[in-house]
Amino acid sequence: MKQTLRNHLLQTCSELEIAKWFDPLTFHFDENQQHITIFFPHRYFGIWFQLNMQTKLENIIGNYFQQEYSITYDNIQYENTPLAQDNAHKTKTQKANVQLYGKQKFLLDNFLFHQNDRVTTSVIQTIIQGEKKYNPLLICGEKSSGKTHLLQAIRHEIEKYVGKKDILFVSPHDLKKIYKSSFKNKIQAREYIFSHEYLFIDDLHHLHNSTVLHNELIDIFNHFYENNQQMFFSCFGHAHNIFSHNQQLQSRIHNGFIISLQQPNLELRIQYIQNFDRIKKLQLLPEQMLCLAQQYTDFRSLYGILLHLVTHRDIKHHALSQKEFEQILSHRQKTSQETLKSEDIIATVAEYFNITIKEMKGAKRYANIAQARQIAMWLCKKLLPLSYPALGHLFGDRDHSTVIYSVKKIETLKESSEDMNKMLKEIKERCMLREKQ
Repeated sequence: MKQTLRNHLLQTCSELEIAKWFDPLTFHFDENQQHITIFFPHRYFGIWFQLNMQTKLENIIGNYFQQEYSITYDNIQYENTPLAQDNAHKTKTQKANVQLYGKQKFLLDNFLFHQNDRVTTSVIQTIIQGEKKYNPLLICGEKSSGKTHLLQAIRHEIEKYVGKKDILFVSPHDLKKIYKSSFKNKIQAREYIFSHEYLFIDDLHHLHNSTVLHNELIDIFNHFYENNQQMFFSCFGHAHNIFSHNQQLQSRIHNGFIISLQQPNLELRIQYIQNFDRIKKLQLLPEQMLCLAQQYTDFRSLYGILLHLVTHRDIKHHALSQKEFEQILSHRQKTSQETLKSEDIIATVAEYFNITIKEMKGAKRYANIAQARQIAMWLCKKLLPLSYPALGHLFGDRDHSTVIYSVKKIETLKESSEDMNKMLKEIKERCMLREKQ
């Protein structure tokens, strides 16, 4: 199970980052009791982890599991060994139980659709109620756009009508395990999959290079389509990129209904914060909600900071003051910016366009300088948790509306121009290389 979580983490974290804070942890999963015990290698690691990474891990576990789990943290890594028992009196064990309401969270009622998503909601309801099949239904989008949330929400709605036994929900890792070790042969594995009326595969893009399973996926497509059984998939990025080298698979993917999730706009992010605030009784001020919505541009990072605020509130046993709110945000900004900084991004873009940093931040509006400036703003917004006003200050005290316009313009060009897409990818890679130097 730890390896499955690790594979899930690789979507948003580098190998270096995972090796630093995730790999040293030891996990004990009790599925019957729906409980996870996490052991730290030593007490000092535990203190560092709880200050810096605990919220992140709980966010990941909450997003991954479909049931309510509790977590216990323990400083004694191998508590059943003679050495651990002998030293137990010397080690101060710190435990904290954290309830993660995964199943309650992944509901259609609390999934935030854009206003123009009426067709999408109509199709989803049609499938849930069994009125029509769309094979497959593919949910695609960038990271933290809500793909897994929506997939899980559909699964839980269907459970109300057919129960759990007719539904198979798997990750790519689970699917590989079914074919490699869960059954004696591929025929039994296929029969097991085919016995379910509904098949859900999360993060389908992880099977892009698993050519051994491609023929099996084609068999799954054919069987479910011919027998009017429903398939649901989620994948990262654009639908046309998945299985681009396998025409048979790609044509089957595009035969169904594709939902392309967009990153949440400011209005949706504020709505998300308001819903969280109402449920958790955090009592945030309107200006605090706006600050969070401007600074954190996807649901995952918003959930992380909100969970951090709730944890702080619960530890202190009082409502957050404005000073505490600012300190928590400041600390989060510092830890996320401890490697890559805005100056690195600006310098990288300036080098790429062969202009000076002074020109980048100055008032000149020559086409090459203006484009470089807009790309730098876009990269800063994507790679760093900075608000629009803060970005405006970085780029020569420009108004935040100028930054918003620049970011939107580059986003539009990215969608419509392959050349722009390649350029952005190259500059982003250079920024990452500069970060590691």
